[in-house]
Amino acid sequence: MAVDCRASKFYHQIILGCVSIANSPFKTMTLRIIPRSWQRSIKTLFPLLFALSFIIVLLANNFIPAIAQQPRQEIRGVWMTTNDKDILRDRRKLGDAVSKLKRLNFNTIYPVVWNSGYAMYPSYVAQQRDIQPFVYRGLDGQDTIADLIAQAHRQGLLVIPWFEFGFMAPPTSELALNHPDWLTQKQDGSQTSNGAGGEVVWLNPFHPEVQQFITELVLEITTQYNADGIQFDDHMSLPSEFGYDDYTVALYTKETKKAPPKDFENPAWVQWRANKITAFMSQLNQAVKAVKPNAIFSISPNYYDFAYKHHLQDWLAWVRFDIADELIVQVYRPNLESFVDKINRPEMQEAQQKIPTGVGIMTGLRNNPVPIEQIKSQVRAVQEYGLGVAFFYYESLWEYAPEPIADRLSQFSAFFPFSAFRTALQIPRRAATFPPPAPPKPDPKAKPDKPTKNSAPSPSPSPSSTT
Repeated sequence: MAVDCRASKFYHQIILGCVSIANSPFKTMTLRIIPRSWQRSIKTLFPLLFALSFIIVLLANNFIPAIAQQPRQEIRGVWMTTNDKDILRDRRKLGDAVSKLKRLNFNTIYPVVWNSGYAMYPSYVAQQRDIQPFVYRGLDGQDTIADLIAQAHRQGLLVIPWFEFGFMAPPTSELALNHPDWLTQKQDGSQTSNGAGGEVVWLNPFHPEVQQFITELVLEITTQYNADGIQFDDHMSLPSEFGYDDYTVALYTKETKKAPPKDFENPAWVQWRANKITAFMSQLNQAVKAVKPNAIFSISPNYYDFAYKHHLQDWLAWVRFDIADELIVQVYRPNLESFVDKINRPEMQEAQQKIPTGVGIMTGLRNNPVPIEQIKSQVRAVQEYGLGVAFFYYESLWEYAPEPIADRLSQFSAFFPFSAFRTALQIPRRAATFPPPAPPKPDPKAKPDKPTKNSAPSPSPSPSSTT
C-alpha cells in the first residue's frame, strides 16, 4: 500500500531535523582540515543531501510493493446476508453499520439481492415472470439496496450486489413451481439436492430461457442501481450429478452423437457442461459491460478443485478469459493448516497476478460462533500471501460471537490499521472472450449411444454467442 510520506509525523521530524542541522554550529560537525569554503558549501547542501537520502531509502523500501499492489487493490469486504435484514431495513442501523465499517478501514460491501428464488429489491422482472407476489422494502418503505449504496458511497465504500443463489432455488418457490421446464435433474430423475441452503432444485444453466431470465435479473440490478458491480458465488454453477434432463441430454447428443455418460464424473461430460457455463458467464459479462463498462464483475466460488469437479464451475477459465474482474475464494475451514493449503495454490497465485484476489473467511453463524483467535490467524495468513479478505457475514463479525463486542471490535480494528481506498475505475477494463471449444468428434468405430429421452433442443446459437 502506497503511503503519503508528507502526511506522516516521521516525515515532519526529518524535515525539522534538517532545519536544525542547517542552523546549528557547523564547526562541531567538520574536521578542521576541511577548507572554510568547502565547509560553507557542505553546510548549504547538507539538508538537501540528507532529505534526498531519506527519499531514496523510502522509495527503495516502498516503490516496488506499491507498484505491484496498485492494480490488484486490497479487498476488505463483508457480505450482508438475509440474516442482516434487520440492519438493511433500518436506516439508522444501516448508517451505524456503514460508519463502523469505514472506521475499521473496510472498503467493500456485498449485499444480497437474489436469494431463495426471490429478488431482495423491487424487481419488475420478478413480478413480470409471476414468481414474486411481494416486494422487499425497508421500515420506511425505502429501497434498501438504493439506501445502502447511497450511505456507503458517502463514506467512500464500494457496494457490489451479491447474486447469492445463482441457479439454485427452493422447490416450493414460485420460480420452481411456475417453471418446472426450467429445472434440471439427476440421472434417476430426482431434482433436488441438499446443502447449506437446505433442500433445493437447480435451474438448468444450459437452457436458453433460464439464461435469458438470469440475464434480465442481472441487467435490472446493474441498470437500476448506482452500484459498483455485481457478484456471483459458488451457486452460479451446477452440481455434477445434474444435467440429465431432456433438454440437456438432447443437446449433448446432438453435439457429440452420443448420450451423456452414466458416470456423472466422466471428464469429457464434466468439461462439456463446465464449458457451457463458462460460455454463458462470458455472455453475461459482455451484457453487463455493455450497459455499465466500469462495473466490477466479481466472483466468489469455492476452491478450484472442488468447484470444477463437483460444481462444474471452471472459475480459473473465467479469470483467464477476462470474465472475472475480481476473485474471492470461499475457504470456510476451522483448521489453519487446511486453510493455508487452500489459499497457497497455483491457481490463486495465477489469479493474484491478474485481478484483485481475496479469500472468504467465516466469522460465524448464529448456531456456530467462530472464536476471534481463529479469525485472527486466518486473516494474518491471508495477508502474508498478499491477498485480500471478505468476511461472512456482517452481524457475525461481533454480534454472534463467544467474546464481548468490545473485544471483537478491538481485534478487527487491528486487522486493517491503514485505509485502502478502492474504486471501480482502478480495475483494468477487459472484454470477456471465451472461445467455444470444438465439439468432440465421435469415435467412428463406436456405435452412437441412444439417448433415453429425445426432446429436441432449440437450434444451437452461433459460435460467437455459444451457450
